[in-house]
Amino acid sequence: MTLLNKAPRHVLRAPDPQKELRLLQKLILSISQASDLQAAIHMTLCNVCEMTGWSYGQAWQVSANHTALECCPAWNARKPNLQAFRKSVEQARLAPGEGLVGRAWVFRETIWTDDVAKDTSSPMTESARQAGFQSAIAIPVMAGDEALLVLEFYLLEPRMEDNNHIQLITAIATQLGWLIQKKMAEEALRESIERFELTERGSRDGLWDAKIPKISEGLLPDMPVYFSRRFKQLLGFTESEMRNVLEAWSSRIHPEDKRRVTEALSDHLKKTSAL
Repeated sequence: MTLLNKAPRHVLRAPDPQKELRLLQKLILSISQASDLQAAIHMTLCNVCEMTGWSYGQAWQVSANHTALECCPAWNARKPNLQAFRKSVEQARLAPGEGLVGRAWVFRETIWTDDVAKDTSSPMTESARQAGFQSAIAIPVMAGDEALLVLEFYLLEPRMEDNNHIQLITAIATQLGWLIQKKMAEEALRESIERFELTERGSRDGLWDAKIPKISEGLLPDMPVYFSRRFKQLLGFTESEMRNVLEAWSSRIHPEDKRRVTEALSDHLKKTSAL
């Protein structure tokens, strides 16, 4: 879906194939090295503006209840006087179908306009006009059938829709979608670990955890075992004094008890594996 004037306009030409490849490679590297999701989005906006000529870029995230789009903290402007526009929209919320961004979200496709002032469905139209923007593009970043966020870019001159350029931006959005999913999974895992550690510290119980080995593998000394901080403290050791391997525990069993304890543990694992 596009919004286009019939009058002839200049064409925004996509970079040549070599530049496209370099842009994608640069984005993949920079996003993968980003410290968090917001940093990854910011790097994408900066690189797209720098290498494809857009004057301003920002992103919109789906709200927690999936009823609106919220302006993401990440944004980039090639000129300092565009900060006023950013200030005017940073608290905005867009309903499904509202403005270019809302339509890109609903229809899950890239939408381009070469006359921002004609987009009467957007609450940001007047602010965009005052900032001097004339052309804009909105690109959904997809994860399967779901739009994770929408990228939005503005230009200070009218430009006609360019299919090659749309293909490049779409390829970038696709790559970003994959990497965002990875970042989201990493952040979710990190939050889960932090919650577990807080729970563990609040407990007076010593915890240990290990993957049950195959019967044929037996109990190997270097088998990974997680011992909680409290578990080590109960045995009289600090966090660094006891490694998270089976040998760190088995080597501290009293010699007279070692055979009995090892056999009991082996029998338990055999019964567990048979379940």
